Amino acid sequence: TQYFLAERVLLVPKSREIGASWLFCALVTWYAVFHNAFWIVQSGKQSKSEELISYCRILYSNQEAFLQKRNPVTTDNSLELRFQNGGRILGVAAGVDQVRTFHPFGVLFDEAAFIEGFAESFDAVSPVAKKIVALSTDELGPFHNLCKLNEGDSLHNGGSSDANV
Repeated sequence: TQYFLAERVLLVPKSREIGASWLFCALVTWYAVFHNAFWIVQSGKQSKSEELISYCRILYSNQEAFLQKRNPVTTDNSLELRFQNGGRILGVAAGVDQVRTFHPFGVLFDEAAFIEGFAESFDAVSPVAKKIVALSTDELGPFHNLCKLNEGDSLHNGGSSDANV
C-alpha cells in the first residue's frame, strides 16, 4: 500500500491467484470514494473489466452504512460506478482508443501482459494520469519490457520512466 500511495507508476509482476486484483480494486475504490478521483480499470476483455467493477461494487457495498451514506453511488452499471462526490470508476476493454479520450486521475491495468495494445494505452495515459498501476503475471512483451527497463516513459523509444517495480 505504501508504494501505491507514494509512486506515480507502480508495476506489479505477480504470480496467479494471490488476490492482487482485489487489493488494487480496493485501493481504487478508496480513491474514488474518499478522494473524488476518476479511475479507469482496463483489462484484456470487457467481461474481465465488468468483473473488476463488480469487485469494486462488492467492496463499496460491504462498508459500514454510515460510510455509504456519506458518499452514495449515483451510477451503477456493469462497467461504471459513480459516487455523489464526483468519484468514478470506469471499466474498459483492451485498446488505446478505450483510454485515449479520458483524463483520469488513475489507471489500473489488470493482467497488463495480456492486454492487446498495452504499450499504446500506457503511453496514451502517461501524460495525463497522476497514478498508473499495471499488474500482471509475467509474459514476454511490453509489460515485461517495462518492468525490466524501469526507466522509460515510452515502451517504444527507450525514454526514461518514473516507474517503480
